Amino acid sequence: EDGSELLNAHLGRFSYTDPGAAAALLRMAARRAAGAGLPALLAAVPERDAAVVQGRLSDMAVSAAPAAVYGMGFRPGFDWCIDTAEV
Repeated sequence: EDGSELLNAHLGRFSYTDPGAAAALLRMAARRAAGAGLPALLAAVPERDAAVVQGRLSDMAVSAAPAAVYGMGFRPGFDWCIDTAEV
């Protein structure tokens, strides 16, 4: 009701090839967001990498928000780049 949920950072167009490197980048981005006065950082990772990424950020307050996104006509096995600001 006070608009505070709108004051979060989104790591848009987030993609990576290594979940460990993804976690390192998320850690750095979260620090930058906090330094800018933004209390939270949102980013999307494929379900298969979520445990690794979350495990590497175990010292941080990570909240998982599972979601299913459906589409048609995409190549099987291809990971989408989900922009959390557009969801």
